[in-house]
Amino acid sequence: MSNKILIVDDIEDNIFLLRMSLSSLDIDIISVNSGEKALDEIDKNIFFCIILDIMMPQMDGVEVAQKLKANPKTSEIPLFFITAINPDHKQAIAAAKYGEVIRKPYDSDTLCDKVMSFKST
Repeated sequence: MSNKILIVDDIEDNIFLLRMSLSSLDIDIISVNSGEKALDEIDKNIFFCIILDIMMPQMDGVEVAQKLKANPKTSEIPLFFITAINPDHKQAIAAAKYGEVIRKPYDSDTLCDKVMSFKST
């Protein structure tokens, strides 16, 4: 079983906050700042879950999720979308088809519990 998660966000401060929120967990965190880099990392590593920003330039989180779910090698990886957009926004609705949408501000303990629930499966 993998001990790695991937964080994908184009804003470094968001990556920092997610790393801090997850720092109490005994996991390896890899972070990238684009959808393209996320797909490259997924070719090199095995992740037990992926945390994605929905709104990113070039390739947004929904596009990354579509590619992951279409690939048999990655289709079963649980996805979390962290976002500040309204849950009724079309991108949030699209993201919900591929994983759980978590709205900012999020509770760090709840996020940790959700992430760890997939580590043991």
